[in-house]
Amino acid sequence: MRVIFKNIAIKIKYILIILMIGSYCNNAYSVESSGVLVVSEESDIKKISIIEVRKLFLGLPASKVSSIQHPVINNSDSEIYQSFLNKIMRMTEKSYKRKLIKRIFRQGAEKIQVVNSEKNLIRHLRNNPNDVTFMSEENVKNIKGIKVIQRLW
Repeated sequence: MRVIFKNIAIKIKYILIILMIGSYCNNAYSVESSGVLVVSEESDIKKISIIEVRKLFLGLPASKVSSIQHPVINNSDSEIYQSFLNKIMRMTEKSYKRKLIKRIFRQGAEKIQVVNSEKNLIRHLRNNPNDVTFMSEENVKNIKGIKVIQRLW
């Protein structure tokens, strides 16, 4: 009887080791871009809370202490845009757009600008230093004229 339990214990150990190795490999090979909140280098905007980011991108006004003018939706990279919606806004694209449209028609809120190319996004940020947007951390490293305020995910 003792031998049977010993064999089962050894098999369980091997299974756990295999599962741990598999889990490590999945984490090592799952490459997901980190998202960051960015502004123009000329901006004096400091780190803000995730709740504040959510409010801004829902079309609600920024807090009184913040000098943020407008959020800008970065639609130049669909992977980053989807990650932003899922991880920060906690919505699907459809529900997010629906919320924005309701706010515009019911409360007369301003439409949030959507930029479809990285070149235009950078130009917009340089011309509007107090506007914020989200980008891939990898992309920001190669761009002059903008700075990272904080890491979002």
